[in-house]
Amino acid sequence: EITAQQVIAERAMNRHLQGGCQVPIAGYAALSQGQLHIEGRVGSVDGATLLKVELKGTPEQAEQLGETLAQKLLEQGAGDLLKAFH
Repeated sequence: EITAQQVIAERAMNRHLQGGCQVPIAGYAALSQGQLHIEGRVGSVDGATLLKVELKGTPEQAEQLGETLAQKLLEQGAGDLLKAFH
């Protein structure tokens, strides 16, 4: 069940960013001391820009954490970076 919550959070972030295999999006979730920690990154085509956001919450919030993390990346400009790949 722990792995499932981690995957739910990672996939929610990727889905919200409309990511795919060819897009420079990274997401990693891990459970530590009862908290689900998720980190997301979005990079530019040339690698010059790397946006990074980290969040923590309960495992039950996995989907919400992934979506919130994606939204925070978009607020930092991830949408503009990702347009180069779509």
